[in-house]
Amino acid sequence: MTRADFEAAFPEFRDSTKFPDASVDLWLNDGETVLSEASFGTRRKLAIMLYAAHNLMLGQVTASGAVGASFAPTASKTVGPVSKSYDTGLTAYQNAGVWNATPYGQRFWAMIRGLTAGPFYRPSVKAFTVPRFGTRGFIQ
Repeated sequence: MTRADFEAAFPEFRDSTKFPDASVDLWLNDGETVLSEASFGTRRKLAIMLYAAHNLMLGQVTASGAVGASFAPTASKTVGPVSKSYDTGLTAYQNAGVWNATPYGQRFWAMIRGLTAGPFYRPSVKAFTVPRFGTRGFIQ
């Protein structure tokens, strides 16, 4: 995957001053390494881009001088007579941890959850074969 592919899908990352080539390439390459085609299939390319976008946005927190700071949606904040609050329950996924920290991480988490929704049963052709009933019971 190239930076051009990434920027075509996510034009907000075109600013090479905020998002240097080395950083973008690092996260795209890491995504290609850790996200298997067997798991994501035709959605792997999107998964890699969401993974990279999430990590690049987390990098912006560090770049802003907030080294070691946590990054999460504001639930409530008061400064003097002004206060603000957001309903984070609408956008936060339970047990998603750091993936909740960015909209890209939340989309990535939703994709992962969709892939791991549980076992699927696909009956074989044999399951649709109706056994015949003989004199001694079912004969298959």
